[in-house]
Amino acid sequence: MRNLTVCRVAFGILSSTMFLGAQSLDDTPPDICVVGKPIASKRTKDVAILLMNEHGTFTGGDNRFCVEFRKAEAGAPVEVRSVSLEFSQLVGRIQERPVVAQLTEKSVGKYVGRVNLGRQYYKPAAYYVVIHYLDLAGEKGKVRVLLSVK
Repeated sequence: MRNLTVCRVAFGILSSTMFLGAQSLDDTPPDICVVGKPIASKRTKDVAILLMNEHGTFTGGDNRFCVEFRKAEAGAPVEVRSVSLEFSQLVGRIQERPVVAQLTEKSVGKYVGRVNLGRQYYKPAAYYVVIHYLDLAGEKGKVRVLLSVK
């Protein structure tokens, strides 16, 4: 009888830790590209590039974001390849070494990324974000945006 009680207690402890580690469906992060607030936008030729995240601003530490490529006139998604983002902090006139963001393609013209900007010693800090991409014709595109990080 004592062994049965010990087994029940052990099973209860193990099962409670398994359920605590699991996430409910309500805890899944929302789609940033759908519910995101715009941070910056830039137009180059016939392509509009939109940078957004959940809060509409970047902060120190870990940040999730979405980059969308659209036709400037119609707003339809534009297919691009080899997209990369670099975040370079400005300290006075000195541009620090860039932090490269990790990106994954969500759908045509939409890329979701993550970057850790670390601890911010300047309030607000100034960052240049450089977006590199290739269009379907193989031409390189590059857009630079100045951001303020709190």
